Amino acid sequence: MEGYGSIGVIAWLAIVDMLNCSITGCQGGWEEPPSAKEGFGDPPEVEFGSCGIITLLSGLKMNGCTIANNDFGVLIIPLEVFELWPLDGFSSYATGRMQVNQDSFAIGEPSLIIFLTTTANLNNITGNTYFGIGNAFNETVVDASNNWWGSVDGPEVFELDSLYSGHDMTLQFEGNPETGDIVSSNVTYQPWLGAPLSLPAVHQQKLVPGEEQVVDASVEADTTVTITTTGATNITVASYESQPFPDKEFPDSPLGKYIDIYISNPEAVNWPVHIELSYTNAELVAAGVDESSLGLYYYAPDGSIQRCSNTGVNTVSNFIWANLTETEAGSLAGSPFGSGGEPYTIGGEAFPVNKVDLLMPLIAIGLAALAGTTIDRRQRRSVS
Repeated sequence: MEGYGSIGVIAWLAIVDMLNCSITGCQGGWEEPPSAKEGFGDPPEVEFGSCGIITLLSGLKMNGCTIANNDFGVLIIPLEVFELWPLDGFSSYATGRMQVNQDSFAIGEPSLIIFLTTTANLNNITGNTYFGIGNAFNETVVDASNNWWGSVDGPEVFELDSLYSGHDMTLQFEGNPETGDIVSSNVTYQPWLGAPLSLPAVHQQKLVPGEEQVVDASVEADTTVTITTTGATNITVASYESQPFPDKEFPDSPLGKYIDIYISNPEAVNWPVHIELSYTNAELVAAGVDESSLGLYYYAPDGSIQRCSNTGVNTVSNFIWANLTETEAGSLAGSPFGSGGEPYTIGGEAFPVNKVDLLMPLIAIGLAALAGTTIDRRQRRSVS
C-alpha cells in the first residue's frame, strides 16, 4: 500500500501475520480510528497520527516487510485507551474468549489461550518521521531484532515516560534523518541488520522431521536449501540488497549476492546443509569475477568473512553450491552468506566476464579447423 491515507492497517482485536508487504506514505493526518466490529460500542475520542500499522489488543507478526516514509511506522496502543471504552460494549463476542486486565491480555478458548505479542524481524523500517516502532503498552516487549533501520548504526532510541504514555501520546519531536528510525521503550532492537533487505525478501517454511527436504526460496532469494532435521523446525531464508556487514572486508571479489538463513530449532539439524545460490550472466559480467572460482562465504564468529570449506560452482546451470558445516553455518541462528571469487585476469588486468565473448575465439578456431578439413578432403577427392 502506497499513500493509502492516514492509517495503512489498523488491527483491532486481531491476530495479524504480514509477510513481504510494503506500507509507505501514511503521512499528514490525524483521525479517530473506526470501530472494528459492530456491537463493540463507540471508540474512545482519541486521535492517532498517521501510521503504517496501528494495533490495539492485537497480535502482530511481521517479516520481510517495508514500513517506510510514514509519520509512525508501527504503533502499539496500551490498555489505557480501553479505560475510555466501556468493556460491556464488546457484547457476547468477548464472553469466555477475552481476558483483559492491566497486566496482560490474551485471546482464545479457555483451554488454549494465545498471548498477543508483536514480533517484527527481517524488515526494512526506514524514513518514518516519528517512530519506526513505538510501543506505548508498557506490559509487553516488542521483539524487533534483525531489522534494517536505515543506518548501519541501528535505530535511535527514545525512552517514553508518563508524558508519552497511553492515549495522551502526542510526540513533539522528529527523528534525525542521518540516523536510523526511532524505537521507543520496551522494544528489543539488537542485533540489527547492516543492509536493507530486497523485496520479496523472506521465504518461510515448516520442515518435517526425519526427511530430507528441499526448501525452494528461488523467488525470494535465488536460493534452494537441502536439509534434514530430526525435530519440528521452521526455516527462514532472506536476501539482502547489499553486504549486510559493510564494515567487513570481503576477502575476494564479491559477486554482490547475499543471503541469510534462520532455523527455529538449530539443534535438530543433520549436518551438512546443502545450499545452492543461483546467478545470472549479467551479474557475473557486472562483478567481473572468474566464474570458475565462485564460492560461498560465511561470516565467522571472529567477525571475518571466510570461504566455505566445501564450496564450488555449476557453470552449466549457473549456481554456486556449498555443503555447510555446523561451524560455518553458525548453527543457522541467523547466518549471513555472501558470494564471490577471484577477478578474471589476463596479463594482470581485470575485465568483466562474458561467456559468449569468451567462447567466440574457440568457435572461430573450430570453424576454421572444420573448413580446413573440408577443403583438404575435397582436394584429395580431386587428386583421386
